[in-house]
Amino acid sequence: MIRGTTCAELRALALLRSRLVPLAAAALGEVLTAAALALALGPESGEAAGDLLLASALVVTLVLLHGVVVADVRSGVVLLWLQKPVSPVRYYLSRAAEVTACALVLVVALALATWLVVLALAGAPAARALVLVTPTGLLWSVSLAPVVFACSAWGAHPDTLLGGVFFFYFTWVASELGGVGGWKEVGAWSGAPLEDIAALGAALSGAPVGGVAGAALAVARYVLLWTAAGTLGLVVTLRSPLPGDVAR
Repeated sequence: MIRGTTCAELRALALLRSRLVPLAAAALGEVLTAAALALALGPESGEAAGDLLLASALVVTLVLLHGVVVADVRSGVVLLWLQKPVSPVRYYLSRAAEVTACALVLVVALALATWLVVLALAGAPAARALVLVTPTGLLWSVSLAPVVFACSAWGAHPDTLLGGVFFFYFTWVASELGGVGGWKEVGAWSGAPLEDIAALGAALSGAPVGGVAGAALAVARYVLLWTAAGTLGLVVTLRSPLPGDVAR
């Protein structure tokens, strides 16, 4: 163990090493594409680079959350935790929280690298537009993470694929079919509140936005709903000392 390094940091480093190739590919693609946009659009490239950062935040979150629970269930490693005097439910909840925090750190690092590239190639106005969208990217990551965690906790494989489908499909339902029959209620509770995420992100970046408290509550409700679904999935998945059929 490296002196001064905590167990959480060691777990984060191990996770990053295991996902190094896809993370490096996502980061390189983000930076190179942002550079191309800056060269092509100049000062007008800030908005496009911001949209690119939002997409990269989702990719980073999916890569890191992949298999957060179901990988242990399928391999049988979960048996180690079921035999120890610790709560496996609490353990996997804390693991999901750690991985989400790691994703947020990487999104900030990616935003900083992209900002430096855009600043150097397109100037301060474009770089400032990128900075303003960074809080929204972090909120997108925070909103997607519990969806993937919930799918993983219920034993879905691949959990990232199903989590992404749920995230985008229910969000589409909320935005496109929000006023059609019972879809309004389905979308209100399961679809990502994109408008509230954008409003809260703008407020965090310093823009004068009204209704911030309501937006924060909507985002918190969404995160807590999927976290609760994941917790219930953990209870069901870990109810037996032996892995289920999904592990075979």
